[in-house]
Amino acid sequence: MATNGNEKSVFVNSGAAFRFDGPMYPYDGHLTNAGLVGTLQTVFNGYVAPDSAPDDVWEQDGYEIGYTEAPYGTMPLVLELPRAEINYAELQSFVEGTILQPNVGVIRPFDSVDHINADSGGDIESVTNPAGGPGYLLYGRGLPVQMKQFFAAQNVNPTVSPKGVVGDNATDKSGVNTSWLQVGHVDEVFSESPDGTHLMVADPSLAWALLLWANELPQADGSSGANAPMLQDMRDRLIGTYIPLDGTTVGQVLNNSEGIDGDKNLEAYNMQVVMAANNLRAVESDVENAMGIAASSLPTTVPVPGQGNSNMGGLTQGGAFVSFLPSTNVTRTYRITFTDNTGDYTLTWQDAGKQVVPGGNGNTSKDEVFAPVNGAGSMAYAYILKSWWQGSPQNGDTFTYVANPGSAVVQMPVLFSYYIDDDGLTFGAGAFTPNFVNCLVNGSAVIAGQAFGPVVNWSGNGASDIFQDYASAAYRLAGLRNVIWVDARAYHNEDGFVHCATNIIRVVPGPKMWWEI
Repeated sequence: MATNGNEKSVFVNSGAAFRFDGPMYPYDGHLTNAGLVGTLQTVFNGYVAPDSAPDDVWEQDGYEIGYTEAPYGTMPLVLELPRAEINYAELQSFVEGTILQPNVGVIRPFDSVDHINADSGGDIESVTNPAGGPGYLLYGRGLPVQMKQFFAAQNVNPTVSPKGVVGDNATDKSGVNTSWLQVGHVDEVFSESPDGTHLMVADPSLAWALLLWANELPQADGSSGANAPMLQDMRDRLIGTYIPLDGTTVGQVLNNSEGIDGDKNLEAYNMQVVMAANNLRAVESDVENAMGIAASSLPTTVPVPGQGNSNMGGLTQGGAFVSFLPSTNVTRTYRITFTDNTGDYTLTWQDAGKQVVPGGNGNTSKDEVFAPVNGAGSMAYAYILKSWWQGSPQNGDTFTYVANPGSAVVQMPVLFSYYIDDDGLTFGAGAFTPNFVNCLVNGSAVIAGQAFGPVVNWSGNGASDIFQDYASAAYRLAGLRNVIWVDARAYHNEDGFVHCATNIIRVVPGPKMWWEI
């Protein structure tokens, strides 16, 4: 909802209130947001107004900021949301007592709307309209109807909705499906780059593949990457407690057997639940359709079976570490060829205009990663997960797909898990690893939460955090060249991240309307 362009003011809680209740939070108090506050002060040249209200740390969820324009002038305008109006009096006081000032307006139209997660600002975003004009409103389907009616009455923004849902943007069917998420906000899975041409999307399969690769890589001392620490002092949503100060390990995460009713491990939960056709995949499709992003322009295309295939098996998806490919403007084609009837196959790759290169061997019964280890081996930078195979491909069957680092969609590695509360009740999906999509962008800069991923020698040039390195490369593909990392674990442990924790007044554009910039 905020306009594109550089900052005018940024708001963040001062850090006085990280109140963790219950036995799942034994490390109460020692994680703070002091690093984030200090970074914001530096990056935004002092235009930071810390909110010391102790009752809510989620600045993004209490109010939305845009601007109003009339023939005689423009000014920023703050839309106060039910979270501030109804539930958090001190947050409301901050909006109406600090943000409200000459030339900054506040409106509060939702006094009669009871607060639920779905009415928060993290669930009200916007994405570019390829037809020109005002951008699409992007919100979850659970947004209260009164709020949908308010937005529709402005007669300004169309709404991202599933195909076939047409009308006044004010029905129960409008919006995208976020019901599978525990918090249920669109900013958990999407963020648009300020350039208006790149959409950052959370991708669990990419995160899982990075873990599989890290498992085979050496740490700085040469020991196995399977024992590489990660997620130090972060909440383990799977078992309702904290990961130790020294972290869990890659091997422990890959071998996790916890699950809903004990029947779904972490991989299966992400591939079968999060990535189910009606969940994250459906939301991705809805947003891509609204933005006019064709399937042929995605980071990896849908695998195409060979004309002479047996039709006894199929491949639903192909994977590539797109942000690690050596060229940002050269597509790479992958070809899988089966060598028998028992699931064995070979993978080759070919950069546009170059020769075909062998990439390695795999089997449909295994998650396979085709990437260098110790600076040698496959340079394909590809992966194929076992859950993507269907049926039984036969000897000679082929499948081809293309990786495109110039895609408008930029995949971010985020692994999800379900949530267990103090009473042992299970809820929807939330970020298990830090959520790089949930970031604060400003021009070509981005402030993002540190990965606390496995430190392994993935590049052959020394050990470094493979998750953070990948996210940095992905941000650059999205046009965000200045990546600034902060410790955001205090927010992650309360089911949010950097975007949730901040809000911002942008500089109102000049003589052109914001959608003409």
